Amino acid sequence: MAVRGWNILSDNEPNARRVIDVATTDYDINHIQFSHQLVNQLKDVRPAGRAELVNRLAAYAHEKGIQEVFVWDQALYDVGYYPEAFRLTIDGQQRLDLDNPDLWRWIRADYRSMLMLVPEIDGVVLNFMDAPGKIAEQFSQRLPDGPSKVAAVIDSLARIFIDRHNLDLLIRAAVSDTRDFSLLVNAVRKLRHPAIKVMVTEAEQAFLLTHPLSTVSDSIRKYPIIVEFDAAHEYNGQGILASMLPEVHLKRWKEYLSEPNIEGYVARTDRFYQSTIIDGPCEINLYALKRASDDPWMSIDKVYREFVSRKYGEKAGPYVEPAFRKSQDIITSMMYTLGLPVASHLTMSFTNEASYISLNPGKWQRSMEYTVEHDVNKTFHYWQDVTNHLAPREFKQPNSATAVEIPNVFENGWLDDRELMNVEYLRNIVAEKDYAVRVAQSALEDVLQAKPHITNAEHYSKLIETMRRTEMAARLYRGSAKAYFAYRIYARGGEFRTPEVVYMLQDGLDEIAAVSREMTLYPYKGPHAEFDFLGLATSALALRQSIMDELGAGPRILNMNGQ
Repeated sequence: MAVRGWNILSDNEPNARRVIDVATTDYDINHIQFSHQLVNQLKDVRPAGRAELVNRLAAYAHEKGIQEVFVWDQALYDVGYYPEAFRLTIDGQQRLDLDNPDLWRWIRADYRSMLMLVPEIDGVVLNFMDAPGKIAEQFSQRLPDGPSKVAAVIDSLARIFIDRHNLDLLIRAAVSDTRDFSLLVNAVRKLRHPAIKVMVTEAEQAFLLTHPLSTVSDSIRKYPIIVEFDAAHEYNGQGILASMLPEVHLKRWKEYLSEPNIEGYVARTDRFYQSTIIDGPCEINLYALKRASDDPWMSIDKVYREFVSRKYGEKAGPYVEPAFRKSQDIITSMMYTLGLPVASHLTMSFTNEASYISLNPGKWQRSMEYTVEHDVNKTFHYWQDVTNHLAPREFKQPNSATAVEIPNVFENGWLDDRELMNVEYLRNIVAEKDYAVRVAQSALEDVLQAKPHITNAEHYSKLIETMRRTEMAARLYRGSAKAYFAYRIYARGGEFRTPEVVYMLQDGLDEIAAVSREMTLYPYKGPHAEFDFLGLATSALALRQSIMDELGAGPRILNMNGQ
C-alpha cells in the first residue's frame, strides 16, 4: 500500500508521541493525520500554543521516518467567520457570495497566514460534506447547482493547498444520507484538479458495525482512494469496553483491496482526551489492518494467533484468544438492539432519534430483511418490524424533522405512527441482552483463567479491566433495556400491564440500581475518552429516575398486579 496511515484525534502529547513510536517501530506507518482535538479546522492553529504542539508532533513524526503529516480542515467555515463584505442575506439567511473575486483573494491570504504557522505539515484532509458553511447552500449566479458549487470550491482550495503551498490534499468523502451521497458523487465527477486524492469512510455513514461498506469508492474511479477506518470504535466502546474487532476490519479491508483505485488506509487510534488503543487489547484492530496490507490472503486465525502470542505469550493463547473472538458478539448484542444502534453510543439514552432514524442501517442496506442471531434467531424488516416497534411514536411521524432523510420509508408505508411496543419485542430484546451478559461473563472467565500464563502485569491489567468493565456494561444495558421497553408497554395501560411486563419493568429498574452502584465503586474506570464508563452508569440512573417519576413510585415500584 502506498499509504499506511494512522490518525491521532486527541491533543494529549505524551499519547501522541507513543502512537508515533509504535507506528514506526511495529507497523511501518508512513502517514499520520492530526484531527478533531488537535486540528479540526486549520484556524485551530491560531490560539496560543496550538501551532507549536502541531509542529513539535509533526517534526517528531518526521524524525521517526514518517514521510507524511496531514492536518484536518473544513470547507467552508461558519459563514460568520468571513468578512461581512462577502456575505449576502437571502431568504433571511446569510450566505457567501462565491462569485465575488475579493472573497477568494481574502481566503487565499487567510490560508497563507494559517499555513505559515505550521510549516512542518505535508498535507491537508479537507472535510466539506459536513462542514459548518455548507458549500451547496452558498450564493452563486455562475454555478447552477450544488455539485457545481462544491466542485468549484474544492478546485479553488486545491489550487491554494497544492499549487501555491506545495501540500498534498485529501478530500474526505463522508455522507449522512442518500441526498448527500448524490451531491458528493456528482461534485467529485466535476472536479478538475488532477492531484486531488479522496478519503472515504469504511462504511456508509459513521462507522457502525451494522452498516454496509461505503460505495463512494466504487462510484468514483477518477481519483485514488484512501479508506478511513475507526480502529478505536467511536460507536462500539472506544477501547474502554472490549471493542476488539479485528474480523470486521480484516473483512472490510479485504473487500476494498479488490478495487483498482485503492491506494491505502488511515486508521483512527483514539477517541479524544487520554484515550488510545495503543498498548491495549484493542490494538489488535490496527494489527489486522497491517497484516492484511502485508498479505491480502491473511487469515483471521493468524491475526489472532500472532497478536495474542506477541502481547500475552503463547501459553496464554488458548484462554485469551477465545475471549477476543467473543468481543464482536458482545458488542453487537449489548450496544445494538435488534440491529439498531440503540441506546446512544455515549450514554444510556433510548430516546435518541438518530438511533432509530439517522443511524438506521435500513437507510443503506439493499435488502430490508435481515436476521438477528444472539438467541433471537429471527428475520426482521428494518422498518416495518424493528423500527416500527422500538421507535417511540414521535419519531415515526411523516412530518418529523428527520422524515426528509428517509422519504422512501414513508412512501412505502413502512412506519405506523402509533405506539407499537409489545411483549413479543420485549422478549426479543431481553433474549439478546441476556445473551450479551452470558457471553461477556464467559469472556471474562477466559481472561481470569489466562492470568497464570501472562507474565507482563501491565498487559494483563489492561485486559482484565477491559473485560470487567464490559461485563458490567452488559448487565447495565440489559437492565436499562428491560426497564425502558417494559415501561413503554406498561404506559399503554389496561391489558398491556401483564405480570410479565410488570416483572420485567421492576427487574430492569432493580438491575440498573445494583449495577450502577457496582460501576461507581469499581476503581478502574479506564482512561478519559468521549465514552465515559461512569457516565454510562449516571445516564442509566437518570433513565431509572425518569421512569420512577412517571410512575410516582417509591423504592418498590410495582406489585405483580401492576398497581
